[in-house]
Amino acid sequence: MNTELWLPKANLPSESSGVDASISHTSGRVQDKSPLAEGHVRRRFHRHVSWACGRLLGGILRCSLSFLLLALVWLWMAGTVKAQNPVSLNILDARSAPGGNVQMVLSVVDEWGVPVKGLGKANFGLSVEGEEVENFSIGPVSSAQTPLSVIVGIDVSGSMKGVPIQEAKRAAARFLDQLEKEDFTALMAFGSSVRFLTDFTRSKSDVREEIEKLVANEQHTWLYQATRDSLEKASRAPTSRVAVVLLTDGKDEGSPTTEQDVIWRIGGGQVPLYTLGFRDNAPVEYLKRIASISGGSFLFAPRPEDLPQLYNAVLEQLQNQYSVEFHFPQSSGEYKSEVSLSYQGMTVKAQKAFLHANYEPPPWWQEFPVHPATLVLVGFTIILGIVAVVRRPARTAASSSPSSAGNEPPVSVMYQGEMHPIGGPWKNGNSSMTVMLQPAPGEVGLKIGLTAESFYFALKDSKNHKEYADVIITRYDPERTFSKGNTYLLLSHPTIHRPDQKTSGHARIFLDKATGRYQVEDLGSHLGTKLNDAICNTVVPLEDGDTITLGGVPLAYYDKRANTGSLL
Repeated sequence: MNTELWLPKANLPSESSGVDASISHTSGRVQDKSPLAEGHVRRRFHRHVSWACGRLLGGILRCSLSFLLLALVWLWMAGTVKAQNPVSLNILDARSAPGGNVQMVLSVVDEWGVPVKGLGKANFGLSVEGEEVENFSIGPVSSAQTPLSVIVGIDVSGSMKGVPIQEAKRAAARFLDQLEKEDFTALMAFGSSVRFLTDFTRSKSDVREEIEKLVANEQHTWLYQATRDSLEKASRAPTSRVAVVLLTDGKDEGSPTTEQDVIWRIGGGQVPLYTLGFRDNAPVEYLKRIASISGGSFLFAPRPEDLPQLYNAVLEQLQNQYSVEFHFPQSSGEYKSEVSLSYQGMTVKAQKAFLHANYEPPPWWQEFPVHPATLVLVGFTIILGIVAVVRRPARTAASSSPSSAGNEPPVSVMYQGEMHPIGGPWKNGNSSMTVMLQPAPGEVGLKIGLTAESFYFALKDSKNHKEYADVIITRYDPERTFSKGNTYLLLSHPTIHRPDQKTSGHARIFLDKATGRYQVEDLGSHLGTKLNDAICNTVVPLEDGDTITLGGVPLAYYDKRANTGSLL
C-alpha cells in the first residue's frame, strides 16, 4: 500500500538507515516502500482515525445531552411560570355611581400581556368588606359609556435624537388615531423639564400637531418628575377611567424628585402606568416596578422601529377591559372590595378600596306637576312631621351610626400590637361580654361621640400613670400589619380612613415637647380632618374645647391642665 505523509525535511530518513527510500528533492516527498515502514504507517493512520472518530462521537454525544438538558430545564421553568401566573388581574378603577351603585374597571391579561377576552360572570367573584356580592353585572368596557383619558408622555432628551424620536412620534400619532372619538388625550414631553403641550382634549388634530413639533435636544432626563407630574395631571382628568403611557430610552438624570417619592405617590392610587422602554439604556427595573405597583404593564423593544408594536399592545389592553357594576345601598364611606377570577383551573384575586357616596333619589314631589293644592298638602305634611319629631324622644346616635363589620368594637386601642376594646358590652359573634370598664378621662383626652354612649380616651392620666405622646387614629383592618411601636385609636366607622400603602391612618395626635401641647395632623385621608369646622391642611395645636371631626366622627378635645387649658 502506498501512503503519503507530509513531513518536515528534518525527519527524512538517512541513507545509513537501511531503508529503501527514494526522495523527490523537488517536492520533499518520501516514498517508502519497505513492508516495515508501510505497516507502521498503517497502524499510525488507524490510531489517528480512531482517535478522531472517538473525539467527534464524544463531542456529538455531549452536545446532544447538553441541548436535551437545557430543553428540559426551559420546559420546566416555562411550565412553572405558567402554572404560577397564567393570568394577571387588576382593578383599575372603583367608584360610586348615581343611584347607590358602584362601578369598577378590570384588566385581565395573560403572561405575555395579551388581554384575555370572552370572560363572563361565571369567571368572577365579588365581595365588599368580606361580604359576598351576588348581584352584579359584567361586560366589556365601552368608551361611549365610560370614556378614557390618556396622558401620552414622550422622552425628548438628547439620546432620543434622530431615528428614535422620529419613530416615537410616528408610533404616538398612530396610537392617537386609534383611540375612540369619546376619549381624551393630553400630551407631555420631558427632558430637562416636564411640560404639558396640551390639556385633556378630544381634538386629535391639536395633539397630533404638537407631536410633530417634538425635538429631542435636551440635556437631562427628568423621568421621575415626569412620572409624578403625570399622576398629578391624571387626578384632574375629565373621566374616571384614566391611563398614563410613558416612553423613554434612558435612566433618570437630574429630576428634582426621587424614585421613592414617585413610589409613594403611586401607592393607593387608581391610575395605571403603561411604561415603554427601548434600547440598552432603558431603566427596565424602574419601569417594571412602577407599572406593577400601579396595575399597568411594562413593554420593551430593542429597536426604535419596534415602538409601534408597543403602542399597539397598550391600545389592545385599554380597549379590552371589563366593566363591573353593582348596587350598594350602604352609607357613605370608604369600603374595601375584592374581585376573584377563575381561569384555567386557577384563581387570582385583586383588592381596591373605594369611596362610596350614597346618592339620594330626588324628592317624590319633583316627579309631579306643581299645583297649589299639592303645595298645601306638602306644607301640612311637613308641619305634622315637625310636631311628631318635637314630641318624640331624641334618637340615639347608635340607631343612625353605621356599623363597619359587626365583628369589631366601636372604639378600641391597639398598644404594642394588641387590641383592647373600650367601653361597655360588646357583642362578638353570638356572645356578649364586657371587655373593659369605662376608662378614666384623665387630664387630657378625647370624648368620642361614636355611639349612644360617649367614650373617653385619655391622652394623659397622671393618676393611673398613663400618657400617650403619639396616637394614630384609624380604622381596624384585619389584613394590615400594625406596627408594635405605634399606638392606634381604632374607630369602627366607614368614614375613617384605613391604613394603606400611602398612609398609616386617618389622623395623628401627638405631644409637642417644646410647648407641652398636643397637636393634630391629617395623614392624607380621603374624607379629611376638620378642627372646629376648618379643614386641617397642616399641623394645628389643640386647645381645650376644640372639636375634631374625622370623616363623620366628632371628637371633643379637653385639657384640664391649668397651664395649658381651662379647668373644667
